[in-house]
Amino acid sequence: EINDKLIRRHPHVFGDVNLPDTDAVLKQWDAIKAAEKKNGPAAEGLFKHLPPQLSALLFAREVFKQIAKKNLPAEGVVDRAAIAAATRGLDEKTAGQKLFELTAACREAGIDPESALRRHTRAVMDAVEQKSHVPTS
Repeated sequence: EINDKLIRRHPHVFGDVNLPDTDAVLKQWDAIKAAEKKNGPAAEGLFKHLPPQLSALLFAREVFKQIAKKNLPAEGVVDRAAIAAATRGLDEKTAGQKLFELTAACREAGIDPESALRRHTRAVMDAVEQKSHVPTS
């Protein structure tokens, strides 16, 4: 699959396409990627534009960002009061310390924090989409 992808995206290397310069190569590559995306499975739902390869932490941040930005119905799923309270006085050093301690506590409890956060974020997404009556992706 990876070989096919490389060959498909680089016809100037593996095919008979002759491009004059780097600019032309980049334009062709962008066009090929756009065509692949257009022909790929259509994403549905409120969170369809989130890259799935994000770490769980960045994925959760982006999901909350969209909930806040779009003012999505998240009551009962996201405790905005607790988030607001935790925000007061929070700085980078304290955030780093708390994240480290929670990660260490997960290790001690035998919990994979990456999986736990990703599962919880997916549950939040599903609940918000259900409250919004939007099909999940």
